[in-house]
Order: sequence, then structure tokens, then C-alpha cells
Amino acid sequence: MTHEQFEQAAQYWNKKEKITMPEEALKQAVEKYIQENNTCALATGSGDYVRCTPIEYSYHDGKFWMFSEGGEKFIGLEKNANVSLAIFDKYDGFGNLESLQIMGRAEIIEPFSDSYNAHAEYKKIPL
Repeated sequence: MTHEQFEQAAQYWNKKEKITMPEEALKQAVEKYIQENNTCALATGSGDYVRCTPIEYSYHDGKFWMFSEGGEKFIGLEKNANVSLAIFDKYDGFGNLESLQIMGRAEIIEPFSDSYNAHAEYKKIPL
């Protein structure tokens, strides 16, 4: 593909006709979808290295929270706090897939800090 073809493909959804909804209704719909699910695909990376990890999450205080015992996602997280996550339904035909994609910055919470302990309590995970 040429650069122009890549650009055109990247803009595909931006050029589609959109149906808008009031911001508060959209926020409620998004938060409902987040709360109805508990697993996402978390993408991390740095330089030529990328990793996409299925991981359980919880969502409260306006943030996604994840516990991890480790794994290769930390290769990217060490050098790049920028992450992306996707939550999605099982594919049920073209045009029927519901999903949510989010970009943001990861913050590693120090084990047994106040924030860590509060989230462990929220998840009912014994310290």
C-alpha cells in the first residue's frame, strides 16, 4: 500500500456518518459497558516491541485497575507508560460488534501502598 492508501484506511471511521448522543448519556453508556465486562486486551510497547495481553480489570474512581503477577507486558511498560486497551463482545456478524478502545497512561502502583491495599480490598483480595 502507498502512504496515501494507509492514510485513507486510517481515516475510514472518521469519514463515516455519525450518530451523536448527549455527552452525559454517552458517558453513562460507556461506563455501563465497562462495568458489564471484566476482561480487556491491554497493549504495551516500546520501540519495535509490542505486546497485547488479555487481563482482568475492575473500574472505579474513573480508572481501570489491574493486578498482575508479571509478564512480558512489563517490557514495554518499563520504557513507555502509554497503553491502549480494548473491551469487546464476541463477534456476532459484520456490523454487530460492540467494543470500546481506550488510550491512556499506565501507572504502576507500589505493592502494599495505600492505593494498592484499597484496590485489593475493593477486589476482596487478601493481602
